[in-house]
Amino acid sequence: MDKRVSLGVLALLCLVAAPLPADGAAPESAPECRTPVSARHPIERVAGPDRYATAACASAAAFPDGAAHVLV
Repeated sequence: MDKRVSLGVLALLCLVAAPLPADGAAPESAPECRTPVSARHPIERVAGPDRYATAACASAAAFPDGAAHVLV
């Protein structure tokens, strides 16, 4: 039984490690797969002095008129 488990683990490791390049570099086709940044959807960053203030700022930016219900 232990031999079967060991062979199964070895087979799983081979399946996982086989597609990875030896040096950890990305494949040559990777840059072509990237999505270009679109000017139609600009990113506006919000920040606060801590995570609570940042959450309040993000909420105010997303819902300028407030919201009737909030899910936490």
